[in-house]
Amino acid sequence: MARATAWLLPLLTAAAVASATASEPSALAARQAELTDPAGAPGAVQRALFAAGAQRERGEDAAARSTLRRYLADHPDQDHHLVRYHLGNLLAQVDSLDAAREQLETAVRLAPDLQAAWRNLAEVTYAVGDFAPAADAFARAAALDPEGLPELRYYEGVARLQADQPDRALDVISALLDDRPRPDLDWHRVLLAAAVAADRAPEITARMDTLTRARPDTAAAWLLAARQAQAADDYPRAAALMAVAGYLEPLDRNERFLLGDLCQAVGAPARAAGHYEAALALDGEPTGAELD
Repeated sequence: MARATAWLLPLLTAAAVASATASEPSALAARQAELTDPAGAPGAVQRALFAAGAQRERGEDAAARSTLRRYLADHPDQDHHLVRYHLGNLLAQVDSLDAAREQLETAVRLAPDLQAAWRNLAEVTYAVGDFAPAADAFARAAALDPEGLPELRYYEGVARLQADQPDRALDVISALLDDRPRPDLDWHRVLLAAAVAADRAPEITARMDTLTRARPDTAAAWLLAARQAQAADDYPRAAALMAVAGYLEPLDRNERFLLGDLCQAVGAPARAAGHYEAALALDGEPTGAELD
């Protein structure tokens, strides 16, 4: 996940949130529109948000941050989730990630159903390398998302994997594929990494078969399936899948060596030798196998 600012909602976006929903918004969409609409905030909050929004339109982001901080300092008894939320976004845009996280954490404490704040909190928390809380925030953002964006659940799975929670990552991505079946290579890469880390590679054989059926002309799909078969100790299947990948697209040096190893493991030394020779003919640094 790149630390870009595209995911940050602009200031005062109630209308944009509302327009993204159907003509008869769901309860979730209606709740998000309510939480992001400054019209429901006290007058002092509205004035601070309006002033900060005008400053942002003029490119005066530092002044906008100062305006929102001044509101918080002048109104200690009137804390508001929209002030915290927008201040957190402004801080994230200048890579003040720890400060942004603090503001967004306060925003979700004040308004636990504010989906956009959970989403941005998840991004910021992931960016600072605190993966388990980031995964929790992505999960909360996904649960509150009126549009049901699958990417939020995918990012939760990535964060679970980074947090050394491979079983939970595998369950998240498996559930995502059940709900939104599609042959996305990134989703399957995380699925495979989680299954291998959790020592559950055999469980995803059917999912890898589904991937190769959906993307029969994509070498990367067959390579993922081959890696899964190898991790499941199904070497004949792994060798066959990797061979298909090689027909679709030339294998690189390491892939050639791996195919040679697989052929050796299934009792095909002549084929293994051919793959080793082809690998050695490719440019690259010597591998461990060569040095042995």
